[in-house]
Amino acid sequence: MLNTKAAAEDAERAHIDRLLHPAPVVLPPAPSFAAFVAEWLGAYPAAAGSKPSTVKNYEYHLNMHLLSLLGSMRLDEIGNREVSWVFSTLSNKSICRNTIHNIGMTLHRILTSAKEWGLILSVPTFPKTKASLVDFDFYSPEEASRLLAALTAPSGPEKALVLFALRTGARQGEQIALRWEDVDFTRGVIRIRRSYKDGVTSAPKNGKERSVPMSGELRGALEALKAEGTGEGLVFVRNVTQPYEPWHMTTILEKAQRLSGAKALRWHDLRHTFASQAMQAGVLLKQVQEWLGHATLAMTSRYSHLSPGTDQVALVSRLDGSLGGSVTTPWQKVEAPSVSEISVPAGRQVAAVLVTN
Repeated sequence: MLNTKAAAEDAERAHIDRLLHPAPVVLPPAPSFAAFVAEWLGAYPAAAGSKPSTVKNYEYHLNMHLLSLLGSMRLDEIGNREVSWVFSTLSNKSICRNTIHNIGMTLHRILTSAKEWGLILSVPTFPKTKASLVDFDFYSPEEASRLLAALTAPSGPEKALVLFALRTGARQGEQIALRWEDVDFTRGVIRIRRSYKDGVTSAPKNGKERSVPMSGELRGALEALKAEGTGEGLVFVRNVTQPYEPWHMTTILEKAQRLSGAKALRWHDLRHTFASQAMQAGVLLKQVQEWLGHATLAMTSRYSHLSPGTDQVALVSRLDGSLGGSVTTPWQKVEAPSVSEISVPAGRQVAAVLVTN
């Protein structure tokens, strides 16, 4: 108990000094990066509910890159300089930008866990990297029609397989995992609820389910496919019950390319084809994002240049009055073009999923 004013003032000064100059935090000895990672891999992914494909990516990044660079270092020895050195070393190996970004994300997650587990005081600063969008190619409606026409077997799901990818934009694993209960013939929609990879079925990418409308041509193909089978379980199967693997689907696509003379694209480019044709048909960018299941609109914006839009030269020319009028003042309303004024490529419907050629 403080009985004098002087004692109270001394106590107050001591308290302020403790706040301004706290005692250093003493952490237990930090393990090596390699030792921590061995424990982390056995605990974190399961606790976080990571998908098997994500765990494989962690393991690949560690075994191929991070353990050889940082394995012998203690966690508390990995600072800003060491992290920058990792990125510099990866860049000097001519590793692509996206891979470096993903490796950095794995390292950041590991060091964040080390901080959360009380083994380091802070996470180093990471260089600002950004995954780049790689160039893509796609089929025109005419090329897609030739591709489908080449698959004219009287039975079997080959044509339906390719048609489904072209009309829904589903990822390959999502198509493999599609079940008949996901096909709603009454409402005319396909529900994307799961994905398949390396023998494991899990949630779709980004963990979100979505729905895509069913075109008339796709409905007919799926109804025929259902009539040939049991109508239960997986939609696309080979040998009655066995699911397709990605390489089976690639073989079918290559066969169609060879027979039709279409250019050689990857299966994933059928997804690009769906998105590109949807934009060319005038579907709104936000709607295409929802159909594709992109986490952000920025991912879908790579297709925005394909939108028919309006006469952009005419619009920007209003700024300098080159259309015969004066520059529009800020308070004057610029009328948007009517639907009839918007140029949509001939032969294409506004809804991409209704394009049946």
